[in-house]
Amino acid sequence: MELRHLKSFVVLAEELHFGRAAKRLHIVQSALSKQMLLLEESVGCRLLNRNRRGVTLSEAGKVFLEEANQALEHVERAIESVWRVSKGLLGRIRIGYSAIAVHSGILTSALTRIEHAMPEVEVLLQQIEPWEQNERLMTDKVDFIFAPVLDNYQQTLQVHHLAKLPVVVGMSVRHVLASKSVIELEDLKEEVFIEFANSDGEALDVVKSLIGLHPQTVIAKSDPIAVLALVQAQRGICVLPTVLQLPNFPQVTYKPLTTNCTVLLSLISRRDGNDPLLNKLKEILIAPTI
Repeated sequence: MELRHLKSFVVLAEELHFGRAAKRLHIVQSALSKQMLLLEESVGCRLLNRNRRGVTLSEAGKVFLEEANQALEHVERAIESVWRVSKGLLGRIRIGYSAIAVHSGILTSALTRIEHAMPEVEVLLQQIEPWEQNERLMTDKVDFIFAPVLDNYQQTLQVHHLAKLPVVVGMSVRHVLASKSVIELEDLKEEVFIEFANSDGEALDVVKSLIGLHPQTVIAKSDPIAVLALVQAQRGICVLPTVLQLPNFPQVTYKPLTTNCTVLLSLISRRDGNDPLLNKLKEILIAPTI
């Protein structure tokens, strides 16, 4: 059974006349008659009652007409959906985000733009910690990540910078440096750094990425509350973007750096660029490179 046979049958059922139906279909009457014979052969029963005055639908033909109309409507919807997917107007995207993306407002702004420009696209969100971003992208668990870029990101990833966020030093109000209004990098060389990371090696990457310093001692904690609790207890200091300052630690103070250190919040993705939906999304989200 061919799709064109279904279309011809529906037109013939509307006209109930081979000549008029053939004219609408832009084919000769004999060709239409042959199509109907093949269609009846395919379904295994008579669909049309033919006589000298014209044609009528058999009882089976009336039932088949309803099903044929539904089938053609389904095909039309499928074609429309495929076309919209090919143009990047329909589908599903998986977005990972870090805490910085939320607190900076970048994620909210991005979701608003997606909703405005691509209302039929389904967005799935998942929070991703810095040490997870490479693995999540390379194993196709997410399509994009809003996060700062660490020094160890893979060259197979594509990075578009969206915003510069100032970096501050967090320390106990009883720390010897707490009396200074601005901190110099030289002041921090002998300090113990406590950072939000999954391992000491990743914590070292965080410090290097944020302030360009290679500390002698780093301590990694996978809970940001634990980081600030230890800082408050004078076990060390931390460096973090200003948007992540927590107000519920009155014994922690935050100091700017003389070097005006910043972290680049970026849109990170794989370099494969064949998906029209993902390419369209990039066009919406990417700001001019910093």
